[in-house]
Parts: sequence; structure tokens; C-alpha cells
Amino acid sequence: MFETVLKTSAAQTRYERAPLARERDLFIQDFRSQGHSEYRAKTVNSLLLEVAIHIEWHDGAISLADLKTAAERWLASRSRHHE
Repeated sequence: MFETVLKTSAAQTRYERAPLARERDLFIQDFRSQGHSEYRAKTVNSLLLEVAIHIEWHDGAISLADLKTAAERWLASRSRHHE
């Protein structure tokens, strides 16, 4: 499914090599099957990638605190890119 929402092979490779690629791909397939637009799928796909990269993976459920920490890491990484 990545190839349907990503136009370049470099972007596809980046998404395929990031954590939980299969799960993210299945989610996007299901999301599109529910009638969501390609534009919306691209947005969700991008957000899922950021969560997969920035969250600390461990056994068990992901808590709200885990998501908040991942969001803080993401914000910090974005501010470093924009300096």
C-alpha cells in the first residue's frame, strides 16, 4: 500500500524500513478501504511513521505517557531541523 500513497522509491524505502512497516501498511490498506481519500491516507501514513520512529517500543501496551514522550521527541527533532 505504501507505493500507492508514496510517489518516490526513496520515500517507499524509508517507510518500509521504519518500525512496524507491515502493521502500518495494513492500517493504511484498511483506512483506504473505508473510503478515505488518497490525500488523507498520505497524511495518516506520515503520522504513523513519525510515531513508529519516535516511540520507545517495549513489550505490552503503549501508554498515553509513551505517546506524549514520542510527541515531545518529534517536536524536538522538528525544531532542530528548522534552526
